[in-house]
Amino acid sequence: MSSIALIGKRLTMAIDLNRPVLVVEDYLEMRSTMRMCLEELEFTQVFEADSVKSAKTLLTLHEFALIIADWQMPQLTGVDFLRMVRASFVHREVPFVMVTAYASKELVQQAMELHVSGFLVKPFDLSSLAQAIAAAGESGKLE
Repeated sequence: MSSIALIGKRLTMAIDLNRPVLVVEDYLEMRSTMRMCLEELEFTQVFEADSVKSAKTLLTLHEFALIIADWQMPQLTGVDFLRMVRASFVHREVPFVMVTAYASKELVQQAMELHVSGFLVKPFDLSSLAQAIAAAGESGKLE
């Protein structure tokens, strides 16, 4: 368990801050923002992918403690990637946070059926990212 300070509060995370984290986002600026936020939350190994294809390659090289992926990406979506992760023997139980600017009821239901661990709505701040990660760490295990 890791504990971080956020604006006068302490937030406990079940995710090891020293294990690798994967950020999958097609926009460079948003990837950079996520990386800076994760580093501010004291994650020490942040890996970035600009597409699901790149993320699939990284999945073969690392055992991630957390995956944060954008919903809307060209070619394959965050839901496609979530489906791949949940089908993977090594990563199937990794907490997975879906990032979206469009949270329709149908899309949320689809992600829930695939055992998404949490949602983060854009735009977000450090506190909301930390809370989404903490919640995902608690619900990361599949039943």
